[in-house]
Amino acid sequence: MAQAKMVYSTDEFRFEWHGGAYIELFFVTADNALDAINVWDYEKDEPRIGRTLKDFEEFIEGYLKEQQESLDELASW
Repeated sequence: MAQAKMVYSTDEFRFEWHGGAYIELFFVTADNALDAINVWDYEKDEPRIGRTLKDFEEFIEGYLKEQQESLDELASW
């Protein structure tokens, strides 16, 4: 059976998704996942994001923006 994997990379991080419940987060140079982002809607039994590359990219860009906003808020204390 063929499997597809979507990958989004920045200078520091790599996000990998096989279309399932989790997007794995890696340091760019690492082989082991640093964290996982749950994207599964358990009531609908499907991901909360679309399974297209554009949907994946938009989700990751939104996720990164949220993380940066949280860091900026912490830094302002």
